[in-house]
Amino acid sequence: MKLIYQIGRLDPNFDRLLQFIIGDSFSCETSLSGYALKSYFHSLQRASALKLIFPVSLLFQKNVSEKRKDLTIARTIEEILKDPQGYLSNPHAYFKEHPHLPLAEDFEVIHSVGTYEGLSFLATLDHLVLEIFIKMWEDIFAGKDLSSSQLPLQDLEIYLDISGGHNIYNSALLEAGRLFLTILKLMLLHEREHLPKVFIAFSEPITNRVGPYHIYKDYELKALVFFSMPERPTQYTLKNAFSTNIVKPLFQAFGIEDSELKARINELLSRAYFFYSALKNNVPLVLYQWEYDDLSTIYETINKFVEAIKKKLREDYVKPIDFDLSLLRKFFPMLALYIGMINLFRKYGITKREAVSLSELSDTFADEKNSLYHFLDLSANIPYLRHELNRNFYYNPRSQSSRGFTSEFLPLKIYLANLQEASGESALSERGKVEENLEKRNFFAHCGFERNITEVKGEGEQILLRYAESFANIRVSKIIEQYLLTS
Repeated sequence: MKLIYQIGRLDPNFDRLLQFIIGDSFSCETSLSGYALKSYFHSLQRASALKLIFPVSLLFQKNVSEKRKDLTIARTIEEILKDPQGYLSNPHAYFKEHPHLPLAEDFEVIHSVGTYEGLSFLATLDHLVLEIFIKMWEDIFAGKDLSSSQLPLQDLEIYLDISGGHNIYNSALLEAGRLFLTILKLMLLHEREHLPKVFIAFSEPITNRVGPYHIYKDYELKALVFFSMPERPTQYTLKNAFSTNIVKPLFQAFGIEDSELKARINELLSRAYFFYSALKNNVPLVLYQWEYDDLSTIYETINKFVEAIKKKLREDYVKPIDFDLSLLRKFFPMLALYIGMINLFRKYGITKREAVSLSELSDTFADEKNSLYHFLDLSANIPYLRHELNRNFYYNPRSQSSRGFTSEFLPLKIYLANLQEASGESALSERGKVEENLEKRNFFAHCGFERNITEVKGEGEQILLRYAESFANIRVSKIIEQYLLTS
């Protein structure tokens, strides 16, 4: 699918036909370069759609109403100039008369910068970037089947047509496109091929002649992504790890009073960091002992939040609300990374369960060739994890049946004592005892296989692993959650 975004225009010559050329042989006569690009893709039998982005001030073009009195849009502009506040309360209804809409599949109205007919429009670049980004998000994720790990993302190409002279709006278009590309790539951590791409398209400068004008479309926009979280928790539970530094300021800035949505976003951001920390810190057993969210739930929550932001932005097109775009530059990538991690978990069959076999854990994370860590540029985790597995489980060459296992789960510390005893070595002097204190340092130093809270048992030829429910009358889950949220 090819999606083309272009800043809309309106001038007395809006319907002048121009000749556009793409490549060696394609030619098209139209008044809009974006439509020429769409026609080019159609000629190749590629699905494509043109999305026009209109600055709200565009319909204050008095010269259009004076020079093109025969057109419906001229009468619409005259009506707007008589009652600008009525127009600004619902500009989308008026833009349905824009003469370029028959060439496009959809449109959006965004804020403006500058003074028109005595009205000063006070939007910043951040406002424009956010509005265009929201449009892109909704074009892909609103009203779609949100249960699939692929969605409509594979082979998606976005073209940002900057042929017009609207400099600040084209700057916002490019910035929004880069941010959106970053989000898409984070969501698709599990993919190596057919990733979405964003291209910059533009025509030769338009002059008084009718053409021909070449359109150049193959300037790819790049966005580097890393397995990294842009913010750290300030609280350390899976309910509100980012309550004070992200969620509260965002909801205050946009005046969102939906407490249920607020709580849900708090939980999603907290769990996103929790699973990220488990991967980054090389403690893979955690991934089989905690449940991650359903993809459709995450998308639906983001969609609800996006709709609330859009509603707030549309309340005032002259003096928009004040907000910090840097918070949204953290919010969206964090949840996109969570989606990407879940896609990876699903690819490798990682789900919450009572226990996981040592062989599955080893194959998924410690295999030099096929480890999940390769997708995250965490290949350095592999030899360290393999060392810990060998140290705790594989150094005895005897068969599984000779290792002194029982059918009951035992703390890893006791299992190692049994293993030494079965190997003819002297048993641990503190065999059967447990430490009075856990140390966070030991938990991470041993890839999460802390010997007092990790439990093992034999089942046939398999070793099964899990975490204990409690230690020293404290729930082990709370201990591990705090460890990971503070790391």
